[in-house]
Amino acid sequence: MFRNLFFALLGLLLIPTPGICQDIEKILASDYEYKMISSGRNYPTVNIQADHLGEICILLHHRVPIEEIKRHFHWSDQELQSRLDTLLKENLINKDDRFGYLPSFMVVTLGEGKRLARMGGGLEKLVTRLIISKLPEIRKRYDEIEGLREVPFQKASLLILSNVLLDNWQIRNVEKQFLRAERPLRNGMHYYYSIQEKVKGDPTEAFGIYGNMNSGYGSASVSVYGNERQGLNFITIEKPQLKEWFGMDDSEDIWKFKQKLVEEVLRLSTNTNAVLSEQHKKGFEKLGFIENGKLSVPIFLKGDEKRLSEIAGLITDELIRLLEKRRRELEKGYRKSDHSQEVSFEEYGIWWYHFFYTDITENLIAKGYITRPATGVFTYLNSL
Repeated sequence: MFRNLFFALLGLLLIPTPGICQDIEKILASDYEYKMISSGRNYPTVNIQADHLGEICILLHHRVPIEEIKRHFHWSDQELQSRLDTLLKENLINKDDRFGYLPSFMVVTLGEGKRLARMGGGLEKLVTRLIISKLPEIRKRYDEIEGLREVPFQKASLLILSNVLLDNWQIRNVEKQFLRAERPLRNGMHYYYSIQEKVKGDPTEAFGIYGNMNSGYGSASVSVYGNERQGLNFITIEKPQLKEWFGMDDSEDIWKFKQKLVEEVLRLSTNTNAVLSEQHKKGFEKLGFIENGKLSVPIFLKGDEKRLSEIAGLITDELIRLLEKRRRELEKGYRKSDHSQEVSFEEYGIWWYHFFYTDITENLIAKGYITRPATGVFTYLNSL
């Protein structure tokens, strides 16, 4: 009798407290964005947005019991276990003694995002001033980059002062020198992952975070930087718009047609006498590739990549020193958060860094040092 009572009480202890939100419908009614930090061929081996895999992780982060998840989706034990096995293999969830399973990557609710955004403690202003102090040297190095010779600095200011100094060309330095950790190994692939709740109807991405999106098209890749990447740009443009703007035929393959357009841009960059049809000229103008009749999208060669990394290096040492000043505060915030039960400090730190450099970017925009592109994003090409 006492033994049965003991296990009954133990079962009650393992059930999340009533104060924790168990309203599955309300949780899943929110909008979410799926984010990844990776390079090369490192990416998830499964589609996390399929088969309700991401929704399982969101609900586990909210501490919804696994049995409630099963009932909500009307799954059998086998159907549930199949999905759990997929997530376990991908190292996106871990078994937990108290809750059964927890996500092993960052799921960020609106409230958690607000707390992460406050973790800088004024450090954003110091890094903003650091960047402004380096502007003369940055602009000198900028003028040496072949792919930017025809692009005024202010037009490329979002690319240089945010993407180069803080994000794509700086992120590895932050990982190695501040976080001192490799990207998590997930089923043979190294990448960070996050699901982020966002405000419904907001045209910018979750929490306004700036980031890169890229896609290869034959001999070049197209990259888009900003926090409105789901809007209309070269990567997201679909067949109806391609038909209207560029005269694409119904029978043509979208990717192959875009590859032809990229090749057209590359020819224009090396041959000023190359002729564009009036329709294509107007289409490229709408995408921000052409301004005042001239090509205005940067096309980077391998040598340019090295020079861009050198520009990032102008602030690396001081940036790392300033980040170290906030390490204790960041560690304290991590320990107090639910994320400490789910991810490493390093994974928590890399996503906090994205909130951090987004605030710096907004500071630089407010002060007029960065001009927000008319298209909402900055597009550039890398010649492969």
